[in-house]
Amino acid sequence: MVRASLQDLDLVEQAIEVLNMAPQQLTIESRIAEFTQDDSRALGFDWWFGHVKLNGGKIDSTVGTAPSLVPTTPGTGVNGGNGIFPGPGPAGTLLGGPGAQAPSASDNKLTSGLTPVGIPLATFTGILTDPQFRMVLRAIENRSGIDLLSCPKITTLSGRQAQIKAVDIKYVVTDLDLDQTGGGGFFGGGGFPPGGGGGGAIGSLVQPITEPFEVGPVLDVIPSVSADGYTIQLTLIPTLKEFLGYDDPGAFVATIQSVGGAGAAAPIITPTPLPKFRLRQVVTSVVVWDGQTVVLGGLLSEDVQKIKDKVPVLGDLPGLGRFFRSESTKTTKKNLAIFVTPTLIDPAGNRLHSDEEMPFAQNGIPPQRLPAGSTGPAPTGVPALPAGQP
Repeated sequence: MVRASLQDLDLVEQAIEVLNMAPQQLTIESRIAEFTQDDSRALGFDWWFGHVKLNGGKIDSTVGTAPSLVPTTPGTGVNGGNGIFPGPGPAGTLLGGPGAQAPSASDNKLTSGLTPVGIPLATFTGILTDPQFRMVLRAIENRSGIDLLSCPKITTLSGRQAQIKAVDIKYVVTDLDLDQTGGGGFFGGGGFPPGGGGGGAIGSLVQPITEPFEVGPVLDVIPSVSADGYTIQLTLIPTLKEFLGYDDPGAFVATIQSVGGAGAAAPIITPTPLPKFRLRQVVTSVVVWDGQTVVLGGLLSEDVQKIKDKVPVLGDLPGLGRFFRSESTKTTKKNLAIFVTPTLIDPAGNRLHSDEEMPFAQNGIPPQRLPAGSTGPAPTGVPALPAGQP
C-alpha cells in the first residue's frame, strides 16, 4: 500500500509501468565454419569482407545493399574505401549511436587484436548486411571441403546471457593408477601358520584414469537492445576446443615392479599420458543493427604432418639407404570463421522490424539517423526520424 498525494501517486504509477515493461526478445543465429587456406583464396573473402580497388585505386566496388565503404567527400558518390571494418565513424555531431564518436574512434574496432601480422589473406572481420551474408552463406554451402561445424539458433531476452553448445563428450586418459595386489598369508605374518614365511606373489595392476572433456564449438553471447530499438550490443565469446591426441612423454614413463615367490618379475613400463588440446577463443563486444551479421575470423590453426617414404629393403641400408628414402612436411592451415546474426522478434516469433524500417540507407553506407529535435545536419540522402519514433 502506498499513501501519498495524487501527484506522488502518479509518479509511482509511472515508475511501476516502466519497471513492468517486458524485455525485448531476440533470436541469435550462429554459424561456425572452418576453411583451409586454399578455400579462403578460392572463395575470395577479400572481395566480400572488404572493398575492391582496381586501376590504381580509381575504381571501387562493394557487395550488398549497404556496403561498408565510406565516401571520401560526403554528399558525393565517390567511394574512398579505407579497408577498415567497420569504417570510420560518421561526423561527431550525430547523436544516439556510432555518430556520437569521433570519426576515427571506431576505426579497426573489430579487427584490433584479431588480425595476425603477416597473413592478411586468411584474416577477415566485419559486419555484413543481409544480402552480403546470404552471398557468403551460399558460397559456403555450395563448396565442398568446407567444414560447417554447427549452425544453432536460440531465442533469449535482452540482457540475459545465452549459450549455444554443440559438443561431443570425449573420455580422455589423464593419469594412471598403479596398484599392487596379493602377497603374504593370513594374520599378517607373511604365510600360514603365523610367522611361517612368505611365498605369496605380489602382482601389479595399471589402471588408466579417464576424465570427460567437451570437444566442439561453444558460443556465449549477451545481447542488449539499445534504447533506440534498432541497435543491439553483443558481447561474444566463441570457443572451439579440439582433442589432438597425446604428446610424446619422452623419458617420463611409469614403471611398476612385480615381486613373486620365485623372485622379481619383468617390470611393467607404461608411458605417461599427456593429452593435447587446441583451444581457439575470441572475446569481443560490438554494436550492430537489427538483422546484421557479425563476422569473426582470423583464428588460424596449423597442422604439420611429416611424411616419410622409402623403398623396401633398400631404404634400410646404412649409408646408401638415404638415396632410397624421401622425407617431406605437409602443412595445412585452417581458418575458423564465426557468423552471428541477432534479430529482434515479437512474442509470436515474428521479426519486429522489416528492412524498409531500418534507420540506415538501403542503397549506401549505413550511417546513424539523426533523431528528431536534435541539432546538427543529417547525413546526405538519409532523412531524419519522424517525431516520436525512437
